[in-house]
Amino acid sequence: MQSISEWAQLNFADCELGDKRRAHRLVQVAEEIANHPAASLSNQIEHWGDLKAAYRLFDREVAIKIPHPGLLIRPKTKQRFLREARVAARPDHPHLFPTFEAGEVHVAGTGRW
Repeated sequence: MQSISEWAQLNFADCELGDKRRAHRLVQVAEEIANHPAASLSNQIEHWGDLKAAYRLFDREVAIKIPHPGLLIRPKTKQRFLREARVAARPDHPHLFPTFEAGEVHVAGTGRW
């Protein structure tokens, strides 16, 4: 049976994206998504740089809002941040970024969420 890594390499390594580095990044992103198929994109991809690249690969303009970890110690602040994301998801306007998802992700190597 083929491993996920082999599958990603076979299906995406030869994509012509104008730069071999993009094809390499696509292989990495495909592997991470395939390793966690039921998770949301931000939970499938471990590093925020890779997440931003994934949205670019999917041709979505993206802004990632990450509050300082010290601000999220208080549960009320965390709830307010998530509530703000839900409210921001409602308007459909060409000058606003749509909210694709909001939540908590583990920050690799820090022991923080």
